[in-house]
Amino acid sequence: DVDVDDDWKDPRRLVRYLRARDLNVNSAEKMWRDSMNWRKSYGVDELLRRRDAFENGSIEKTPEYRLLEKYAGGKILGCDRDGGVIMWDRIGLCDVQGIIREIGLENLLAWMVLVTETALQTYFKDSKMNGKILLSGLMVFDLTGLNYRHAQAVTKWANSIGVLEANMPESVSAVFVINAPWIFEKMYTFIKPVLNAGTQKKVRIFQSGIEELKEYVSDENMLDYLGGQLKWPESSTLGLVPKGSLYEEFGKAKPEMWYGPSLQFSLTNLLPTW
Repeated sequence: DVDVDDDWKDPRRLVRYLRARDLNVNSAEKMWRDSMNWRKSYGVDELLRRRDAFENGSIEKTPEYRLLEKYAGGKILGCDRDGGVIMWDRIGLCDVQGIIREIGLENLLAWMVLVTETALQTYFKDSKMNGKILLSGLMVFDLTGLNYRHAQAVTKWANSIGVLEANMPESVSAVFVINAPWIFEKMYTFIKPVLNAGTQKKVRIFQSGIEELKEYVSDENMLDYLGGQLKWPESSTLGLVPKGSLYEEFGKAKPEMWYGPSLQFSLTNLLPTW
């Protein structure tokens, strides 16, 4: 009785909800229904449609989208040894607070939804093509450069992770946190409570972690700065987001009275401006 595309009733998708609820059918069904309702109210399909239109050139990319393309530290690049895509996030060199300042947390969350949904679509298509179930891939957070400047942004970002956890379960097979400085131990206290128990068990935190990561990632799929062959996109800029760049660099029309986007995070107002 839930009005969704038949693909969302496919066992290759439903099994993720079962795993997220420890094979409890009733709990898994409730989670699936809640997730489908969230997708409809949030407008995930519309996000995907607009993303595709941006990429094929049928509509012009908005300033918010172009800012995220350039400054967001999360990219899908390469595959792990099991064939799942790798979601890399160089958050230590990413100015998360600057992104939130320029475009608001709701747009950053929308970007995270797009990245995660892109990975999930890839798993589903590959499963149908290869005749086997591929549920998830690898998530790698490189914390090189992480410091106190990130603390405020990380607490806001953690709320967004909670939204993904509740509605896009079992999207990762393992989470590698590499090059973690001592300050991350304190930051993780804000992140850990929003992760479900299953995800918490998948998190592995290393001061380095490069050798351990090689067990999951071949040289051709490892980023070059970590000793592999894969190039980080040249169009991606890691570092501070200049104040006012949404208007000065990306050409968004500035209103007569502008006080910056609200940083309030509300589950009732999640549709992004782009």
